[in-house]
Amino acid sequence: MKRFHIFMKGNGRYPFKYGVSLRQRPHKGKAIPQDVRMKLMKLLDIESKPGNWRYLAERLGASYLDVQFLESRNRESPTQHVLNVFETMNKPLTFLRDVFIDLDRHDVVTVLNDEIN
Repeated sequence: MKRFHIFMKGNGRYPFKYGVSLRQRPHKGKAIPQDVRMKLMKLLDIESKPGNWRYLAERLGASYLDVQFLESRNRESPTQHVLNVFETMNKPLTFLRDVFIDLDRHDVVTVLNDEIN
């Protein structure tokens, strides 16, 4: 599994620290449609729910410091940044769905299945 290190700017990867904005995101993989992205943000930005954005970030290789950085960005959705990084990894949405199947997050799986099917 590739790891994204936030403090290694210029390493050829897309670090969590700097995020990957919608305008900067390279078009390697299929972009997550905006309506699906918004639904995922609503479901995964909830801090008290297990299997939230933190788990996905860690599953994609984020370090403890990456997660701390994303938590510090009060006005921005951490899920948005994690999804931007996911898109640069050129993995299919089925990978994302499988992550949440493992967590029993059926609400997230349903949103992803609607897009995949």
